[in-house]
Amino acid sequence: MPNYFSDFRFGSFGQERASFEGNSNSAEPLAIEGLAGGGYVLAFAISSDVFIRVYDENGEATGDAIQVATGLLLDFDLVATADGGFAAVYPTTLSDATGLTYLITAQFFDATGTALDDPFNVIESDRGLQQAEAIVLENGDLVVAWTAQSRPDSVQAQVLSPAGEPRGDVFTLSQTGAVNGYFYPQLDALAGGGFVASWSANNEVYARTFDDAGQPVGAIVSPQPDQEFIQNHTPSVVALPDGNFMLVWSENLFEFEPSRIMAAIYDADGNEVVAAFRVDTSNVYETIQPNIELLDDGSVLIAWSYRVPGNGPNFFQIGEIRAQRVSANGQLLGEEFQVDDGSDAGQHLPMIASFGTGDVAVVWNNFTENPITDNVQLRNFYSVTSGDDGSNIMDGTQGVDFLRGLDGVDFLTGGLGDDSLDGGSNVDRAIVSGNRADYTVTQIATGVFEVTGPDGTDLLTAVEFLQFDDEVLRLLPGSGVSVNFDTADPSVYQDAMNAIRDFDGNALGGDGAWLRIGSADINGDGDVDQILVNDAIGRFATVGTAPDGLTYFEDYSWAGETRVAGIYIDPLVESGDVVAGSDNDSQRRFQNDLQIENINRVLGADDYDGDGVWEVYFALTDGTAYLRALMHEDGNIRYANYQSEQEVIDYLTANGYDENTFGDWFGTATSTAETVIFVNEGPKIAEIEALARPAEMHSRPMDGWAVDEWAPESFG
Repeated sequence: MPNYFSDFRFGSFGQERASFEGNSNSAEPLAIEGLAGGGYVLAFAISSDVFIRVYDENGEATGDAIQVATGLLLDFDLVATADGGFAAVYPTTLSDATGLTYLITAQFFDATGTALDDPFNVIESDRGLQQAEAIVLENGDLVVAWTAQSRPDSVQAQVLSPAGEPRGDVFTLSQTGAVNGYFYPQLDALAGGGFVASWSANNEVYARTFDDAGQPVGAIVSPQPDQEFIQNHTPSVVALPDGNFMLVWSENLFEFEPSRIMAAIYDADGNEVVAAFRVDTSNVYETIQPNIELLDDGSVLIAWSYRVPGNGPNFFQIGEIRAQRVSANGQLLGEEFQVDDGSDAGQHLPMIASFGTGDVAVVWNNFTENPITDNVQLRNFYSVTSGDDGSNIMDGTQGVDFLRGLDGVDFLTGGLGDDSLDGGSNVDRAIVSGNRADYTVTQIATGVFEVTGPDGTDLLTAVEFLQFDDEVLRLLPGSGVSVNFDTADPSVYQDAMNAIRDFDGNALGGDGAWLRIGSADINGDGDVDQILVNDAIGRFATVGTAPDGLTYFEDYSWAGETRVAGIYIDPLVESGDVVAGSDNDSQRRFQNDLQIENINRVLGADDYDGDGVWEVYFALTDGTAYLRALMHEDGNIRYANYQSEQEVIDYLTANGYDENTFGDWFGTATSTAETVIFVNEGPKIAEIEALARPAEMHSRPMDGWAVDEWAPESFG
């Protein structure tokens, strides 16, 4: 089944391990960055070694991970460059006879992850440097920021040319005067030039805008909590398309209640545009480590760690990764969702990157218990293309597509790449290029098919037909079983019929009370269906046989023919011309005849009047009338009326039929009943009583036919 998130904004196939398989050393994600060419690059640490891995616009790794540095743990950042490549920035140290020198180092790579030159130093200091961060401005220049240890002006930055040459001097981002210094710089380039920076200190978070040269533009902003003893931590900031920026942080309420994820929006001058609002909707466990990313539609995605207890040995090895989409004006979009699949002990430290066309990748640290180790997990979320409730012809791209057809009759073509094709309700068709022999079709769950061939590997859900260049394949859900209906003894097929369901998959009961009364093409599709009645539940069922000779009892929904048929509403009742449950309510009489086992033989089936609606005739045990049922295309009943023998003859004759069709229909009332063993031998009394309105009045929606379509006919 495809997994959908944020009100069908995203779809995902699942998470994958990004760090090395089988590695028992500690692994941490360091950075993830979308690239100009549509893919993204991921950096992670194994012990003290740093590796990068490049992914294409479909979220597929283009090669193995490449080691780019050693002697490091955390404090590593990536930034995309305009040429499609990227730069890495990180703190290092140099030891010589004069002592220890602290460095912020950078290196450029092309789009494949190949180094373009040797690492170079952005800044040297005799004090510790850490928490490197970088962005590329609209003009192509880079801004590299870092934390200078034990300094009041501790968050500093340097502007570099696209070639890495310094532009001007090092400048301070944070204000001066903090007792314990400032930490955790975060940067993003503003629309129209300049950038926004955020940082934290003394349990508060801050942000400010700067121009391309690093000169302050707006006032420093610091959202103030509405209660005492509240601490704000770990800010993350993103520039919005309209020139504003959104600041997000974790608000710690100590003993009052669990921490929460907060956000606010400011303009470039530092004026509050949207006051602080809560992002997470849970209020049970701690929420920490927010990370924010701009999406291609102008909204943002915020991810964080939700500290669900009991699934890890310590606070940082428990929990889930949660996320929420937010509009550029601060409105929550869709519901909060869980990013990880919950398969391992604990998750923390989420990071986000946009890629492809409306897609997003989330990476995080994952703790497992068997064996006990940390690893890096990655999950790609792809944008979903949804149709409307009508019939849709939907074509994918050459990449990964999530196509969702909704309620109409849909034709879905994923094209090249690995795709998810979800037909939704109604009868839908997936189309691939090439012949049947070129593809492998595997049912991986009931009604979910994996199709592998020249187009890639597609996941088909709620799709009834698969079209190749040379044939169309009916996708039958579930496993087929062999059932013998060619018998007068109902006990032969009773066990198999226990699996029968209605259109919606409900088991309606009546086990052991099924009686086969004949067979016919119930809906005009060219194959013959078995027809059975059940007096215990007052319903009848149709059972199809697939080309392989087997019956698929899971094939009860769209395009299926093996189900308990639904109950209809007499259109004259809907129009008000007949009182529901009265003697003239055809549905009431029809169900009553089923309950007393008064419908005992199938006479014939055809579109006798040529109006496109299939008709099935039944004989009654008591011989009082004949039942004419009008069917939906899927084999469910639309409507039924009762005709006398003469009315049947007159109707069929008027439509060009003669005794070659109905010559053997009219006989003694008990002729068929005498040839079979009845399921229930008790007396059948045709009591005239109003039937309660069934809870499942329709096992599928009516087709919206007008009442005058079913106006009273002259024959009954």
